[in-house]
Amino acid sequence: MFVELDVFSGRPNPRWELSPQESRRLADRLVGFDLPAPDDQGRLGFRQFIVSLSPGERYEGIPTRFALAVLPRRTPKQGAGWSQGQRVEVARWLLESARDVTDDVREHVVDALTEDQVRGCVTNPPAYNPGYWNDPSRIKKNNCYNYAANHASDTFAQPGRRSGQVFTKMECQDVAEAAVRDGLKASCVNKSRQVALVIWPGQDFHWYGHHSEGFWGHKPGQTQATNEDRDKLVIHDPQKCNRGPYTDFCGYLWVPPGQRVE
Repeated sequence: MFVELDVFSGRPNPRWELSPQESRRLADRLVGFDLPAPDDQGRLGFRQFIVSLSPGERYEGIPTRFALAVLPRRTPKQGAGWSQGQRVEVARWLLESARDVTDDVREHVVDALTEDQVRGCVTNPPAYNPGYWNDPSRIKKNNCYNYAANHASDTFAQPGRRSGQVFTKMECQDVAEAAVRDGLKASCVNKSRQVALVIWPGQDFHWYGHHSEGFWGHKPGQTQATNEDRDKLVIHDPQKCNRGPYTDFCGYLWVPPGQRVE
C-alpha cells in the first residue's frame, strides 16, 4: 500500500509505501469500516490520508484507492462510520509508518482531527427522565430513534422518514446516512446530544442517547426506557456494554437542538 498525506499546497504531499506486514495490519483493522473515495474539497492544511493499493495487491472489502481520517465535518459518510477517537488512532498509526514527515506536520494532523474538541464544543444532553417515555400515552408510539432524538413524534420514527428518503439496507452506513438526511450531524455541534447507533446485522437498528448524568439511556421498541444493558448494568459506554444481537457498533452522531424525527 502507498499512503499520501494530503496536507500541503505548494509542495508535493508526503508519500510513502507500507511494508507488506504493515499493509496487512492496516487492511485487517479496516474491516467493517466505511472507506470513501478521496475528497477533493479545498482546505488549507490537513485534509485526509489517501491510501492506494500497490499493483497486484488485493484485500477483500478494501477498494483500490480510498481516504482515511477524513475530517468529519466535511465528510458525513465517513463520520457516520468512524468516531473521533478512531480517526485519531488510525492517523497516529499511519504517521508512525511515515519516514519523512516532520514533527510539526504530525502535530498539525492530530490537532486538525481533534479541532472540535480543542475548540470546546459544548454539548447539552438531556437529563435522564424515563417516566416521560414510559408514560402510557407515549410508550407504544415511540422507539429508540425517538428517544435518541429526544422527540416524541408518536410515529415510531424511522431514520430518513423525515427527509423523505428512508434507509434501504440494514447496515451502519445506510441507516446513519438516513439519520443525517433527517438532520443529525456527523460531528459535534454546540448544544447537541451525542447518540450512538448499533445494528443487529440484517435485522434491526438501535440507538442510545447520552444523558447529562454521564451515563447512556435507550428505549427498546415499545418497551420501557432504561439506562441499563442486558446484564442490568448502567451503560457508561455503549460500545462496550452488553447489546445482545446488536453486534455492529456503527459509531456516533450528534442531535442538534430542536431536532425532530418522524
